Amino acid sequence: MDQMLVTTPRHTPTSFPFNPVDPALNAAVRHIATQVCPVGWDEVEKFEDAPTTLQAVIKYAEQHGRLCIATEDSEGTIYDDADTNVHLRAWHDSCHYRHRLAFNVAGEAAATYIMVAQLYTLYGTGERSRYWASLILSDILGLVIHYQQTRKFPKNKRAGTINGHKRWRLIADEIAGVMHANAGVAELHALKLSRNTWGDYSE
Repeated sequence: MDQMLVTTPRHTPTSFPFNPVDPALNAAVRHIATQVCPVGWDEVEKFEDAPTTLQAVIKYAEQHGRLCIATEDSEGTIYDDADTNVHLRAWHDSCHYRHRLAFNVAGEAAATYIMVAQLYTLYGTGERSRYWASLILSDILGLVIHYQQTRKFPKNKRAGTINGHKRWRLIADEIAGVMHANAGVAELHALKLSRNTWGDYSE
């Protein structure tokens, strides 16, 4: 696998034209990814070449000092930019690594709840941030649930995320409430909220 790695301490600028659902969300995703992965990450093309379990993620990070992210199937998202979607994956996997969250449904939910808490920490809990949170929840957990039910990912990820995001607004609002009630320890309370809803996230 080492021969396939592309070290990416920085990324090339997004090419234009492109049509994200919200360009400011793209900027936020890229900003947060660089905050939580300050030394960057390694990239491989195929999912099968990247760590796929929590223990594999931990082992890779301990050996290389950074995460390893697969770039496969990064097109057709609400970001309309494969590189931004890779930034989202790096951000997401950093939550798995930092909080030791399994790569099952409960662990995916917990990691996404943490992402929303981090989003709110940096950008506040106003209307636009809650909109972004509902899109992220729909994008990640919507895909996870769809895969669990069908054993395949939807052909049109972008449309699925847009069409489903309103159903995730309640969770976005619940996490915002956690932020207000537990300033400074919001991530831990987001994890608690996730466990209460989705179950045990340990591997």
